[in-house]
Amino acid sequence: MSENLYVECLDCGYQEDYCPNEFYCPKCNGKWRIARYGENPALGKKLLERIQHRPFDLWRYIELLPIKERPDISMSEGGTPLHHAKDLGMMLGLKNLYIKDERQNPTNSFKDRQAVITMSALQKELPSLVPVEKMREVAIYGTQVIKVTASYDQTKAVAAQFAKQQTGSLYLEKGTQSVPTLEAMKTVGFEIAEQLAEKLPKEGAATPWRTPDWYFQALSGGVGAVGVMKGYRELRRMGLVDSVPKIAG
Repeated sequence: MSENLYVECLDCGYQEDYCPNEFYCPKCNGKWRIARYGENPALGKKLLERIQHRPFDLWRYIELLPIKERPDISMSEGGTPLHHAKDLGMMLGLKNLYIKDERQNPTNSFKDRQAVITMSALQKELPSLVPVEKMREVAIYGTQVIKVTASYDQTKAVAAQFAKQQTGSLYLEKGTQSVPTLEAMKTVGFEIAEQLAEKLPKEGAATPWRTPDWYFQALSGGVGAVGVMKGYRELRRMGLVDSVPKIAG
């Protein structure tokens, strides 16, 4: 965790220390709050020095995550491969098409990144349509699983009501409005920037890492794409990349 971590309200600009159990701006009651780390070239230089001796997983970027240390429950989330899709790229007329393989996370999902950062306080409620395998994966972590016979949106409403009743004891995951979730997903962008610099080195590059021209991701709530783009903007402010990609989903 960065010593300069704070959260900023995107509605009114109010800034305060980060607290995981606070979801709304105390000044304007706004829902959209974002983590800041005082990103600058000095922090970027410090990060480059430190990650040289760290494993390639999401914890190598801990200075830019809202947690103090790697938790004991971690199963080495992140660090997924970036594959050069040569055949598909040839069909599409794209010489340098790369696919980030998030299936290589512990439970075959990018959501492992989100879960591990909030797991200690998070309980899940799942709709009845969720596959048995996924429910089993959640239960493995010692989490209480409550099966709700309803649609995805209805289940979210039930979860919100349940969390509200458990005052002070239950963390409600709020998707794109959740600080830990966005911070977890930006590590996908960090990894891609590192991997692209190695796979596609740019002669005379002014920055050590490289961003793609375009970033494509399948969307549901949009958490992944929003988090990744936040990560790229942070890297640019730290002088680690020289551009932010266009995005589509």
